[in-house]
Amino acid sequence: RFNESPVIMLNNIEALGKPERINGNLIPPMKLRDFTFTSLSDAV
Repeated sequence: RFNESPVIMLNNIEALGKPERINGNLIPPMKLRDFTFTSLSDAV
């Protein structure tokens, strides 16, 4: 879970990786500056 604004998140991109197709969309892995999760999950 995270509370970051998508616009702020996109302004903090440090690096992009090779996009992968996920459910019909091409999504690149992103390295983001100042990104934090607000909670942990026991599922991991």
